[in-house]
Amino acid sequence: MIARIDSYIASHLGVAALTVAQIAEVHHISVRYLQKLFEDRHDTVSGRIRRRRLDESRRDLGNHSGQATDRESSGAVGIRRMRQRLAGRPQ
Repeated sequence: MIARIDSYIASHLGVAALTVAQIAEVHHISVRYLQKLFEDRHDTVSGRIRRRRLDESRRDLGNHSGQATDRESSGAVGIRRMRQRLAGRPQ
C-alpha cells in the first residue's frame, strides 16, 4: 500500500492543495492509519511530500548544461507546470 501512496504523492506533487486527508480518502483509509503507515517508517506524510517537492525543485533547478542560470531554470519550471495545468494533468 505504501508504494501506491508514494506513487500518488509523486504524481500530485504540483497540486498545491494536496493534503493528508485527501491522500487518505483516495486510498480509502483513515488519516490516522495513513499517518501510522509512515510513522512505522520513521517518516510523516507531510514530510514525505515536502522532501519530494524539494527534490523535484533541486532537480529542476540543477544546472545540467552549464549554461542555464537558476532564473532561467525557474522560468522553465513555471512554463512546464503551466502547460501541464492547461492540459489538465497534475503538475
